[in-house]
Amino acid sequence: MPPAGPLQRRRTLALLLAGCAGASQALELRPTTLQLQPGQTQADLWEVNDEPQAWQGRILVHQWDQSSGRDRLQPTTAIVASPAMPHLPAGARQRVRLVLPVALDAPGEQAFRVLVEPSDRHLPRYSLPLFISPQRPVASSLSAQLGMRGATPCLRLHNPGSHRARLQDLGYVAPSGARQPLQSGLSGYVLPGATVCWVLPERADGYADGRFQARRDGTAAEDLGPIAAGASTGL
Repeated sequence: MPPAGPLQRRRTLALLLAGCAGASQALELRPTTLQLQPGQTQADLWEVNDEPQAWQGRILVHQWDQSSGRDRLQPTTAIVASPAMPHLPAGARQRVRLVLPVALDAPGEQAFRVLVEPSDRHLPRYSLPLFISPQRPVASSLSAQLGMRGATPCLRLHNPGSHRARLQDLGYVAPSGARQPLQSGLSGYVLPGATVCWVLPERADGYADGRFQARRDGTAAEDLGPIAAGASTGL
């Protein structure tokens, strides 16, 4: 069974952020990834409450970027949620409009996180990505390098393109050809122009002369790049 340690930071930005033992998943959210195409000014998020109790809470929108190898969220008014404090009776569904009041003048794709926070702290919180794409987004190959975060190895990935990279099923392939799964399912995002540094489990060989593989945007697995022994230190 693969170690539980890799990419724990990424899991904090997965759909389910927090909850307590035994708490039900109070809401179903559709879709789980929100997108505004060029010229669009609104995206719709549907909240479905199939539980026997009412749900109420608030919707917060944060600008999302990646700095010093980590995700960073900052409050923003560039996207407005309506209603911002929804209330759903038992069995109800509601549409939340995510509105872009003013067009953003930015050359690349813009990334946000929509946080759905219940009033009841015992219920789970959610974080959904929302992207505003440019007219002609460019998806470039990722550069990969093995680095260190303190005494812990990390995979440093840089995205030189103008479109996000969504990676799934990250694994390491040793020089012998043996593959070690590192993260099943969603591994994380590398935003346009950003560099991330994902923590890796320790290996006796220090990942020397192997390579990392992942599925990008739902495609077949591809190499992220050769990993040389003695790579430079991380972020």
